[in-house]
Amino acid sequence: MVTQNNSNKGKKTELMIASHLIDNDLEVYLPVVDTGIDMLVRKGDGAIVELQVKSRDFKDDEGDFFIKDYKSAQALNFFIVLVDLRTNDFWVYPSMTFRSYAEQYKQKGKDYLRLPFSFVNNNTYWKNKNGVNLILKALQKQIERGGLVR
Repeated sequence: MVTQNNSNKGKKTELMIASHLIDNDLEVYLPVVDTGIDMLVRKGDGAIVELQVKSRDFKDDEGDFFIKDYKSAQALNFFIVLVDLRTNDFWVYPSMTFRSYAEQYKQKGKDYLRLPFSFVNNNTYWKNKNGVNLILKALQKQIERGGLVR
């Protein structure tokens, strides 16, 4: 990734993830204001999931992913997408799964969840196409249940 501007990196990463989802015939909506949800993903028949995308440029496989500890991080339709900017690999975690593996972390009075890159990088279950498949399954479950479950 060429840009050094963090806002540009973040938006470029979100668009990369959106492209993977569109390739799987999903509709992607990007909010105008970032409130912790970077995109809504909809299947044509109305099922919706929310995504928070986080990216990092790890130099030596050391470091952590951080997300704010949102209340929505406990919702069944909320997913955390973690992206390695060196390789463009990504991992999709259901928010409850991310929460179960992450460590709570407080900085300047704010609550965060922290997950080491070394842990993420060793898990292929949620990686790339497998991660997209998790989103597809979540959308299908919503359809089978008759709508959005929070």
